[in-house]
Amino acid sequence: MHFSINVPEKEFDEFASHHEYCNLLQSAKWREVKNNWDSLLTGVYDDNNQLMMVGLVLIKKLPLGLSLFYIPRGPVCDFSDKELVSFYFKELRKLARKYRAVLIKFDPSSYYHRYQLSKGEDETDMNKLQGLFDLDSADYLGRTTDMYATAQPRFHMGVEYTPTWKKDLPRVCLKSQRAAIRKGCQIEILSGDQIDTPKGKELMDRFAFLMNETGDRKGIHLRDESYFEKMCHVYKDHCHIFFVKVDVSKMRFDLQKRLDELNAQLETSKSPRKLKQEIDTVSKDLDEFKKLEEKYHGVQYIAGCLQIEFGKYVELIYAGMNEDFRKFHPYYHLYLSEFEWCFDHGYPYATLGGVEGTLEGPLANFKKQFDPIVTEFVGEFDMKTFPVVSKLVIAKYRQLRQAQHDE
Repeated sequence: MHFSINVPEKEFDEFASHHEYCNLLQSAKWREVKNNWDSLLTGVYDDNNQLMMVGLVLIKKLPLGLSLFYIPRGPVCDFSDKELVSFYFKELRKLARKYRAVLIKFDPSSYYHRYQLSKGEDETDMNKLQGLFDLDSADYLGRTTDMYATAQPRFHMGVEYTPTWKKDLPRVCLKSQRAAIRKGCQIEILSGDQIDTPKGKELMDRFAFLMNETGDRKGIHLRDESYFEKMCHVYKDHCHIFFVKVDVSKMRFDLQKRLDELNAQLETSKSPRKLKQEIDTVSKDLDEFKKLEEKYHGVQYIAGCLQIEFGKYVELIYAGMNEDFRKFHPYYHLYLSEFEWCFDHGYPYATLGGVEGTLEGPLANFKKQFDPIVTEFVGEFDMKTFPVVSKLVIAKYRQLRQAQHDE
């Protein structure tokens, strides 16, 4: 075996994208998104020069000429191969000391548990992970449940393709999507390779607005427009932003026209009960659009979600909504449309991102409505390279993480 810090990008992605532990954060291009960090495409080759393992290492510069190594959702390998895992980290630790990296932080995509919420039939990787837990100088942070206790959330939810996936969804999902469609909601998709066109720039502004609205509503700081643009430029046609849009003025006009038609029919109808029910529904929708038209005119982009495709998976990374249109239930139409697009394009799994380990709270409760696959990742490891200094850095890092959470 031999260790490399210069695995060619194409070879790196070919290995990572076809591995069972494939993850977007271990794609070679992720280093271009995180270009405020230095990076290395590391790997291990066997004696026949066949790649056995890869790891995107991000390098954060610290004061006093020190640094930190971080392998997000990696490395990618067969963790049951103790010799391979031990060799990789032995070489990586030597390298880290040359870079004066006081810590190697990593959190593989292997998992403790994986199950569908409604079924609870459990899968586990624990019989494959002994190579991780046998590592010298690597401290395991444990099975944390706080979403912010680790760099990446330990608990994720996502939707997996089956031939009956849509039929098997909870009724609330399809009912809410139908309600959104009834109110004139339509889907528009922007591909990352269209970002520099006039339309692309307009839609990116709309998406940034939605993200700002969401951040302000939740009282948190989300990424700015330049970060989303960077993702589009890096992943190009493997990055898409889905929008839910509605033409407020047209819908108000169409509803008024429909209401007039129904009232005219009511005068001559012999069975008015069904007509009265529809009149009641249309009247409520019309009142809602009249109120919205006091503030909005024409086409409005009311929700959006940025996704990136890598390997067999699609990551639904950032989503935002205009709170004034909450009653339209746009997220249901948005996510179900994304799932359908993913499955139609041959991706068998779409992740909805992280949640609290208790599976409670507004974020988790919303995602649970899709009857998702719940994944409990194994979690974070800290490998010390300079024991005394590493201990101080770890303590400071955890203090900063807690401060960010408290804010």
